Amino acid sequence: MTDRAQSNTLGFILLFSIVLASLGVVATAGVDTLESGRDVATSQNVEQSFRELAGAATDVHRENVSSRTARMRLGNGQLEVGEDTEITVDVDSTADTEVDELSVTPITYSIDDRDVTYEGTAVVREEGGGSILVRKPDFHLDADGGLVVVPVVETSQVGDTASVGGGQAEVRLLRGDADVTVVRPDSSTDVTLTVDPPDSRVEAWETALESASDGCSVGSDGTEAWAECSVSDDDTVIVRHVEVEFEFGG
Repeated sequence: MTDRAQSNTLGFILLFSIVLASLGVVATAGVDTLESGRDVATSQNVEQSFRELAGAATDVHRENVSSRTARMRLGNGQLEVGEDTEITVDVDSTADTEVDELSVTPITYSIDDRDVTYEGTAVVREEGGGSILVRKPDFHLDADGGLVVVPVVETSQVGDTASVGGGQAEVRLLRGDADVTVVRPDSSTDVTLTVDPPDSRVEAWETALESASDGCSVGSDGTEAWAECSVSDDDTVIVRHVEVEFEFGG
């Protein structure tokens, strides 16, 4: 074989190797991109499912429905019980009404670095170290309109299943005990609603309280968020405390 023939053969082998290596890189990158895109699409679908879950929970706590079931597709994600959030309502009046640091157990869906959480009638998404409000809470904090309604939905997990991964899942909601306190102040009164979630969701909860407020002062300190509403003796404050149990199923 001549040197020229050997050179042509080596050149062909080298070129063929480069082509194969390039195809491998493209295929791997393509699969990663497809999987990432699929996970984002799944997370977006789950967000919609969580909005529907929140709507079902609203039926249970507001419409006196005894139970509701919400279904969702999890893809590669995990549905699980989240870290408790504390909610406190204080009405500074002669009635001295206070809902003292009730523990609300969130429902959380996790996939990659993205979490979607239902807690306190709101839906929050966490991603990239921050959090945003997906669905505002059922609070009605209208200090200017003379009506403040705070439903404190105390969710808690029952059953033996604390998490569900992959495929399909359902969340069954069951209404428990409930009580309603109506306060008509005899003088100017402050109503303070405080939400103490995990620090990563405080930002979204400040937005949540702002979205539910009209004429109230809203703030946060990085560990909790609050709304303070000043009402007069012509106004009405309604505090509803409803226990709602949830159970996971596959």
